[in-house]
Amino acid sequence: MQKLCSLIVVGLLFSVSVQAKIDPLSKIEIKSNRAFTSPLKQEPGFYLVRYEQDVRVDLADKTHMTAEILEVVVARKALKKAKMGDAQNIPAQKVAASNQQLKSVVFKGNVKINRLNHSVRSDRAELLVEKKQCTVQGNVHIVQKKNVANDIPVVIDSEKAVLDLTTEKLLLVGSEKTPVCTTFELVRPNKEKNPYPHE
Repeated sequence: MQKLCSLIVVGLLFSVSVQAKIDPLSKIEIKSNRAFTSPLKQEPGFYLVRYEQDVRVDLADKTHMTAEILEVVVARKALKKAKMGDAQNIPAQKVAASNQQLKSVVFKGNVKINRLNHSVRSDRAELLVEKKQCTVQGNVHIVQKKNVANDIPVVIDSEKAVLDLTTEKLLLVGSEKTPVCTTFELVRPNKEKNPYPHE
């Protein structure tokens, strides 16, 4: 049995802004070249909407996400509101829905997430709407660039990462085979011009 390694990074990545916090899931806008809808027989009142080809998603807090495929389980009333009806092939579809109308949001294939100075790449991502969490899995690569004076450039690789969208706490999970790897870039002010100060 593999021993799981986990690390909680608080206040380092995805730091909370002093300004009023926007709920990122209060508005979700989805665009793609194709979309297919089908009712879920096991869950009456819900539809599966599958987006393909150039999938682009924007959240209320200006988080931008892309993937090869996006599968959304949405309430039937939300689908009608978006004027999707029973269409099976919808080019350049654009949907905006509130989090009360979404049950699940799953990204598959070449997932990229960008927000401010943070970027994430992974094989899969899921927005857990009720828990207000984002879970990414498979070849997870997280980068924080220096945007303001207090930012520390960080690069993280792991098997899985879970971000709490309310508290902005980040949980990283690895294993003995693929541990969590974190690289901090600590830049100190160079007071001397001589690169060899001891000479």
